[in-house]
Amino acid sequence: MKAGFETLNCEDGFSCPAWIARPDAPPRAGVIVLQEIFGLTAHIAGVADRLARAGYLAIAPDLFARTGVSRPIAYTDPEAGLAAVALTETAARDRDFDAALAEMGHLSTGVIGFCWGGGEAWRLAARRSLPATVCFYPTRMDAHVSAPPQGGVQVHVAQGDRHTPDALLDRLKASQADVELFSYDAAHGFMCELRAGHDADAAALAWTRVLSHLEQGLTGPERPEALNGEG
Repeated sequence: MKAGFETLNCEDGFSCPAWIARPDAPPRAGVIVLQEIFGLTAHIAGVADRLARAGYLAIAPDLFARTGVSRPIAYTDPEAGLAAVALTETAARDRDFDAALAEMGHLSTGVIGFCWGGGEAWRLAARRSLPATVCFYPTRMDAHVSAPPQGGVQVHVAQGDRHTPDALLDRLKASQADVELFSYDAAHGFMCELRAGHDADAAALAWTRVLSHLEQGLTGPERPEALNGEG
């Protein structure tokens, strides 16, 4: 596996930095990895690396690069993260996403996102008709839920997470019939080993489910019927 920062060439001429992890063998498919409000952290790069070790070409664009926020934000400073998000523009993010998709070439490509990136993953998959989407504890879903992806979607949430209340989850399930929804007795951000709320058991179970979902959606002959489950 080879990984490091490379540049994505966007249609507006912007050179978007991205962490790109390439498997040793020809990639079986591609996955775009979308960051939390804290930026392109070591955790996000690590997710891309894990995907590459599983055989996927993984690209994590730096969605804050256009804002001048040049390094990841501390997990203890969510206000700074939210301020950085506010500096981004939807059209510009879409150009960064499209550049990542162009880098994938003809590979079947899915997307995985965390927190803010979880909501953006849902939106990207709907806009570009991606066949496999994974959203971890997605935020700002009120703005996206009415326009669901058409491919397979897997959503992982923490029980009692204020960002994904039960009423929102009900709307999500109603809007996307082909959704797998998993709930964990853990905290928001439980996948991130660098955060205080990290839950190793929940993270391990979720990752197994993620790999199965990507296998079915990106490389399998056809997707089976979706299931709802509890973790």
